[in-house]
Amino acid sequence: MNIPKDILLRTAALISLAALCACGGKMYWRQDGRAESQIRQDRMQCEEEVANYSRYMGAPGDSRIVSQRMQECMGLRGYARVQPRELPKDAPRIE
Repeated sequence: MNIPKDILLRTAALISLAALCACGGKMYWRQDGRAESQIRQDRMQCEEEVANYSRYMGAPGDSRIVSQRMQECMGLRGYARVQPRELPKDAPRIE
């Protein structure tokens, strides 16, 4: 299934905004031993799944749905959402 680029961009923006609003600052996806390229790939795949899901639910871009589903998708892949102080200095910083 192809997702229009504008929907993906809006969904990605809402995911970032939801993450910032939820904790009052930047949060990063973390999983020990994962390369930055793999984290980015997993995040993009989850963003696409989230966009499909929110559109299927009749609420494309709904920040509550987007945030929850993104947490679930990345969590199922073994990631945790952490604050900057919880990251090692050399760890990739993927929002």
